[in-house]
Amino acid sequence: MRVYVIGAGVSKSADYPLGGELLGALIKHVDESHGPHKEQWAELLDWLENNANPDVRQAYAQEWLEHIFTILDLTVRLQDNASTNAKHRLGFLKETKSVPRHRGLLLRVLADYFGFRHLTDRHTQVDRWTLLDKFGKRMRTGDFLITFNYDALMERVLFQQDKWFPTDGYGFRVPLHASINDATPVSEESKVTLLKLHGSIGWYPANQASPDNGGSEGGETTRSSKLGSEQRLNVERQLPIVLGQDFLHNLHITAFDSRCDWDTTHGPQVLIHPSFLKNFESSAFSALWRRAAEALRNADEVAVVAYSLPAEDSAALTLLQTNCDPEKVTIVNNSTADCQRLRHLLAGAAGSDQCLSFEEWLDEALES
Repeated sequence: MRVYVIGAGVSKSADYPLGGELLGALIKHVDESHGPHKEQWAELLDWLENNANPDVRQAYAQEWLEHIFTILDLTVRLQDNASTNAKHRLGFLKETKSVPRHRGLLLRVLADYFGFRHLTDRHTQVDRWTLLDKFGKRMRTGDFLITFNYDALMERVLFQQDKWFPTDGYGFRVPLHASINDATPVSEESKVTLLKLHGSIGWYPANQASPDNGGSEGGETTRSSKLGSEQRLNVERQLPIVLGQDFLHNLHITAFDSRCDWDTTHGPQVLIHPSFLKNFESSAFSALWRRAAEALRNADEVAVVAYSLPAEDSAALTLLQTNCDPEKVTIVNNSTADCQRLRHLLAGAAGSDQCLSFEEWLDEALES
């Protein structure tokens, strides 16, 4: 069984931004749209550019979205735990009163951007994404794809290749019905499991769900007899995540998540935003990360593809360091500095000193 750990460099091949390009992409998205955020967005950018805090100004000047979010996240946490000294507390809250509003807008625009890209991807022929198409064809039954990307590019590709379906393809059970007016259960087995450890566009918190709400529905079958009993249990579990109907529709999937009985158009999505202060307290993420750890421990091969393991992803680094056999790990990255750093962090991951790009690695695999 092979495990692929992918980062933004894979989605870059379909013209998605890298992490350092994301703020610029959000600015361009709002500038070109006619949505409700334009006036507030202009106020936010002015606030960032002229902020009294030099850290905020510097992060904005360098378009470091992770650093901006980190400062805002820290401020919100300090507000929640402000000093009991009334004078000090009121002074601090007054100085920082606009932070939750600006942070909330940044989160909404982040989700809006990926939602818009998902909508436009609906009209793209998957085979036009040559590298992603080759990558999908490389995957075999039982393989795992661990991603920290919010987009739905790989599920779109794998669905078109008949290797993935949302009933079980995310590593947790999704009870699908034929349509909103037809309660006939729909179930297809996925050959490849996609674990999205930072959440996803199109994922929404369930109104009423529990990670212990186990069992398959309507006699639906589980993924594969090759999985151990614990893995099968994890696949069958329903996590407190529902899939939005628009999300499925834009994947060309007509089935309907039977738990999604409300309008998700403007609802909060299950995304762990870029920050050094990521919050993994949700039971959904606990289950997904356990699944990922188990897959890495059981893997015959692990390929870390176009993922630089940035400093803000310390949880991902710990996941790889504590669950991977270095001799089974291959680094795929066209940056010599990133290759050397990752090999050092993963205790001498296997592979030659040559650093292959995503495209070169795929071509080499086809030739071998």
